[in-house]
Amino acid sequence: MTSTIKDFFNIVLILIMIAIIAYILYEIIALKIKIETSFISKLLSTVFYILPFLDICLYFYKVIVRLYPIFFLKLLKFIEPILSFLHQFPYINTVIYIFIYILFIKTDSIIMVNKFVKFNALQSLLISMVISFCTIFLRFIPYPTSLYHIMCENIICVYFLFMIMYCILQTLRGKYTNIPIISDSARYHTDPDFDM
Repeated sequence: MTSTIKDFFNIVLILIMIAIIAYILYEIIALKIKIETSFISKLLSTVFYILPFLDICLYFYKVIVRLYPIFFLKLLKFIEPILSFLHQFPYINTVIYIFIYILFIKTDSIIMVNKFVKFNALQSLLISMVISFCTIFLRFIPYPTSLYHIMCENIICVYFLFMIMYCILQTLRGKYTNIPIISDSARYHTDPDFDM
């Protein structure tokens, strides 16, 4: 086994342990405090936005290095094993999305969480889907070195980076985000009678 795969599995194990500890704390606190947006709910909801951020880093690696070289090169030390693993096994994202949907989002999900966590989990998956569709769209633009292609890459990359930052900030504040179409879809799927 190469060191990249070992590093990835170490990171995955650490993330699983953090998620289990966060869920146990969530259950303990949820029994005592009946607040929908408790600290654990906010923390668990924020973790879901790591997936779209990794998708941005994976698909728009060159654009991010070109636009934000200092920030991304420092960040790259931490996420390079994950990105290399995702690049080697491109369908692992789909497996992760299915597990998140089964564990958190479904109506009869395995792990019972509140609407706030379900909303943010589904919204992060929808953002990842839109990022994937945008990368497919970019493949059909002829001449990848053309000004039009580079401009579309930059706009899409910056748009989704800011969208993810907005979602994380709103989640940490305990508020629901309002992104056209994506938030409406997530809101409707989590609860048709849901009112922000």
